[in-house]
Amino acid sequence: MDPEETLPPNILAKAIRHGNEIGWRREDVRDALAAAEARQLAAIGGQVQFLLDGGTCELYWQCYDSSARQDGELWPVYVARSHREVENALNRIPPSESLVKEGLDNFEFLREQAASGLDLQKYLRFVCYFAAQDTK
Repeated sequence: MDPEETLPPNILAKAIRHGNEIGWRREDVRDALAAAEARQLAAIGGQVQFLLDGGTCELYWQCYDSSARQDGELWPVYVARSHREVENALNRIPPSESLVKEGLDNFEFLREQAASGLDLQKYLRFVCYFAAQDTK
């Protein structure tokens, strides 16, 4: 089971799944992170993506990753540190309007969707990856 599947139903209900990825709106991503930390899931990080039925456009340079678990680092310490690092990185992500502009500047697909009247902000997601403690 993917670690994300252990998040509470109310948190998962706010997410969009696309392939093996799960993303939240900007206003919901911190709730997802808090729920993951409460479940003792480490925050690996993630990136900003536009998740549309016709494709995914990843702003891979707009990422919010944590550093790897250190040798001998206790799991609860790693969980807390990884969440702090991801939260700090999220604080550096530009406003949604700037992200939409970056998407339009970099993806023809998004320009086509916007030209057809699609509000790209509705498809802007903050994809997150989590890790569960290895129980081996």
